[in-house]
Amino acid sequence: FYHTFIERYGLRDEDAAPALRTATALAGEAQRLGLQASLTPHAPYSTSAALYAALLERSRAWSVHNQESREEHQLFAQGSGALHALFARMGLTPPPPTGASSIHHTLRHAHSLQRLLLVHNTTTTAADYEAAAAACRRLWWVLCPSSNLYIHGQLPPVALLRAKGAALAVGTDSLASTGSLNVLDELKLLAHHFPHIPLHETLRWATLGGAEALGMAQTLGSLEKGKRPGVALISGIDFDNMRLTPASCARRL
Repeated sequence: FYHTFIERYGLRDEDAAPALRTATALAGEAQRLGLQASLTPHAPYSTSAALYAALLERSRAWSVHNQESREEHQLFAQGSGALHALFARMGLTPPPPTGASSIHHTLRHAHSLQRLLLVHNTTTTAADYEAAAAACRRLWWVLCPSSNLYIHGQLPPVALLRAKGAALAVGTDSLASTGSLNVLDELKLLAHHFPHIPLHETLRWATLGGAEALGMAQTLGSLEKGKRPGVALISGIDFDNMRLTPASCARRL
């Protein structure tokens, strides 16, 4: 099963209308082909207020890149850093500094959303989590550890999110930032860096967590009566310690 989030970006308000037209056309083409797709902003640093508003009118379920780097935080909190300098070199006007982290920029535009997926969350703090939880009732935090390590050499605050009882799912980002689109590879990476987390918990993030995030838990994500999930056999597990190993691999049944 696939759901495609059609990401749109545009920092100038005048770019909102053409960006929306192309995204709407693509969503219509997906519908004609029997595919499921919806519109979403790309990230707080790449979306104008006008584009946020236009997308909110057409989609109430968003998947947004969130707090992916220290540079993103510097851009919004201080109006400085490498991302700010990049915008200047490209002749783009960066968002005005607010003294707060970038997640607050997204949350200001995310009112009335039915579902929000925050992806990456590398620099998320406890205060950021509380702000998001207060703003969005149906909220998921998506971890892409291999991408985070490849781009920034930093992992998301998994311990913090677990302690807060966050709804978690696991993703891969894209082949631009990781060598594999295999979710099991992401779980192996999490097992290596966070060995205290039980295997059954990370497996839930990768299965039912993803189904819940996409609004498909009534059909997918767990072995229950009335559901139609796919089934994968994971081999190469250290059953004495109930841990994944470097040799662990998955095969669809």
